Amino acid sequence: MNPLLLAVLALLVTPPASANEEGIVGYAETGCGDCHTPNDTTAVSVAFAADQTTVAGGETIDLGLTVTSLTGEHLAAGLDVATSDGLLGASATLFWREYELTHQFPHSLDDGTVTFPFTWTAPAYATEVTLVAAGNAVDFTSSATGDAWGQATLVLTVEADCADADGDLVGDCEGDCDDTDATIYPGATDTWYDGVDSDCDGNDDDQDGDGLGLSEDCDDTDATVGRCDTGVPDTGVPDTGTDAEAGDDTDAPVGVPPTQTGCGCGGGASPAPGGLLVLALGMVAARGRRSTSGLS
Repeated sequence: MNPLLLAVLALLVTPPASANEEGIVGYAETGCGDCHTPNDTTAVSVAFAADQTTVAGGETIDLGLTVTSLTGEHLAAGLDVATSDGLLGASATLFWREYELTHQFPHSLDDGTVTFPFTWTAPAYATEVTLVAAGNAVDFTSSATGDAWGQATLVLTVEADCADADGDLVGDCEGDCDDTDATIYPGATDTWYDGVDSDCDGNDDDQDGDGLGLSEDCDDTDATVGRCDTGVPDTGVPDTGTDAEAGDDTDAPVGVPPTQTGCGCGGGASPAPGGLLVLALGMVAARGRRSTSGLS
């Protein structure tokens, strides 16, 4: 047969290398190398678009796959997306075929890029799910040498179905540390020193944030005032020694930091001059009584 005729027939029966006109599946993990040039990350970028990577069981989220031509030589793109679990959701321009998503037709690039939107619904149980995708950018010529493809991976963490047993509109997988009490949730008003972590921040006895709890801090409203030498909270009865003694008031009212009078706090106020004068006069009077009694 005439060689020229053979060449013409080959051109007629060989389809142009481009994004498959009706999509294709089974290539998300292996890539598009069977029909197109080898993967060239300098010519194309393929990436998932996701606002969140942690979802509740059964939740449906919006995702996308963006294909970008890095050379500006491509005109359109296609894709194949697969998931290890959950359910991919088709859109007006994407097919759901054999549990994967692919394009219904090649999508034109706008300023060198295009994003394919779709949804994904998580399984009801806690698990980790991996989505993989292959994206192909094509130039609509009869040669595959001008095309470029790449791959992307997205890992999603699925938490157990987020329960809200107490009806405070914050589920246990959203940070509610006590889903049996509607007054306890992240952001709730917390009363200091009541033994209840109402705002779920893990702190109920360190109001000034200096790392010292109520039983250690001389003034828990001032981060510059540090540890007491006794370690005993006190609401007004002076501590006259260096250890806990009878008479020390250790029961601070709920919500009121202890006033650690006389406990020798680092950074605390020095004793008032008037207090020293009263103490000195008392010692003089006591000495006078002992001298008088010695004369009788």
